[in-house]
Amino acid sequence: MVELTVMRPRKKTVPRQYRVWIVRYRDRPPQDPDDVPPHYWALEPAEDGAMSARKANAYKEAFNRTILARSRKVWAVAVPVTVRYEGDLQPGQRETEEEKERRGEREPRRRT
Repeated sequence: MVELTVMRPRKKTVPRQYRVWIVRYRDRPPQDPDDVPPHYWALEPAEDGAMSARKANAYKEAFNRTILARSRKVWAVAVPVTVRYEGDLQPGQRETEEEKERRGEREPRRRT
């Protein structure tokens, strides 16, 4: 007797990316480098682009340890992000001449 196993395609998982932001907090000062203030305002990204969870965590911990020693009202938080490329095709997307024209990849059609 032969046993057959149905193999289902695995969904490809993309590692989560993070963006570290420098923020200003309002209430109580964080006590630990991993704390996240309950209320904060984004000031600026700490670095250009996204980074891995490991790199984002190391960055915010180092930054926050320094800030704890200096008693400033800024903090670093890591925010999960999805990286998308403007104009990139999506799986199953149908490309038309009008869409190419809209993106500037093709000269506009001359109407007669």
